[in-house]
Amino acid sequence: MLLALLTAAFMAAFLSQAAPADAAPRAANAAECQILADVAVTARALAVSGVPEAQAHVAAAHMWDTRSDRAADLIRLIVATAYRSRESVSEYGYRVGLTCIKEQGDMESVLGKDA
Repeated sequence: MLLALLTAAFMAAFLSQAAPADAAPRAANAAECQILADVAVTARALAVSGVPEAQAHVAAAHMWDTRSDRAADLIRLIVATAYRSRESVSEYGYRVGLTCIKEQGDMESVLGKDA
C-alpha cells in the first residue's frame, strides 16, 4: 500500500512539472528514466569497446520506441554524451538514471545545454 502511494505521489510530481516551450526533451516518468539509464549503459559500453558512434545510435534506437521526436532526441543526446564521457560504464549509467529521477526527467545537467 505504501509503495503504491509513493509511486502515485512520484508520478504526480513528474506529471505536474510543466516544461517551457523551448525546454529540452525530458523523460516523462520513472519507467522512462530506467530505460534511458539502460541506454546510457549500453551506449557507454559500446563507446569503451570502440564501436563506431553511428552503430551505437542504431543499437540504442532499438532499445526504446524512437518514433517520437522527444524520444529520438533523448537517445541521440545520451549516445553522443556517452561517447564524450570519461566515466566508467556503470558511473555514466548511474549518473544518467539518478539525475533523471532526481530532476524529474530533466537531464540537462548530464546531457548539456542542448538536452
